[in-house]
Amino acid sequence: MSIELHNTVMGKRLIEHTLPKIGNALEKIAEGMEKPKEKEWYVVFATLFSEETKVIKTPFDQTAMFETLEDAKEYYENRRNLKNCHSAGIARLVEGTDWV
Repeated sequence: MSIELHNTVMGKRLIEHTLPKIGNALEKIAEGMEKPKEKEWYVVFATLFSEETKVIKTPFDQTAMFETLEDAKEYYENRRNLKNCHSAGIARLVEGTDWV
């Protein structure tokens, strides 16, 4: 006597639940692989102070955007090396991100 898989409790669970879940997961993976990579941008900002008065000028008065992290780091280091640099930073932006 042989038992057919689809007639067992485990077989039914496999066929009706597990296999469809695996198929859905594979579809999501395939969709994710087909999506184009999000575009990244880097924003560098620096706050400078007046060398004469040592008072901070308007915040973020040295802001620039870059498409590569290497370019952003170079600009950042140049700002940090200024004698009148109070602070500087780099932020990564991803295209499609909602900013509120």
